[in-house]
Amino acid sequence: MEPKELKFQKAGGSLKVKLNNNTGERQAVKVLCSDNVLYRVNPAFAFIEIGGSTEIEVIRQTGTPKADKILIAQAADTDAAPLFKKSEAYPTFLLPLQVVS
Repeated sequence: MEPKELKFQKAGGSLKVKLNNNTGERQAVKVLCSDNVLYRVNPAFAFIEIGGSTEIEVIRQTGTPKADKILIAQAADTDAAPLFKKSEAYPTFLLPLQVVS
């Protein structure tokens, strides 16, 4: 995952994070955010083929600076959205979101 942290201006904006699949199987990805009022992500669900990568756009609205985070869950399957409704745990990555002046 690059970068390891996203730093937004107080006025908001759009940044991207690149996810790479270094596993031996296709990965389904779900992006969850700690504040869905301030942040939007696109896409929220994605597939990453073996050896491939995808970019996730994170958009921050104007708002009071505070610590937030995005959780990226991954699993191997064929249909991303229903996959994450299962009760089992999945490998995850945490992406800190910060606001700088």
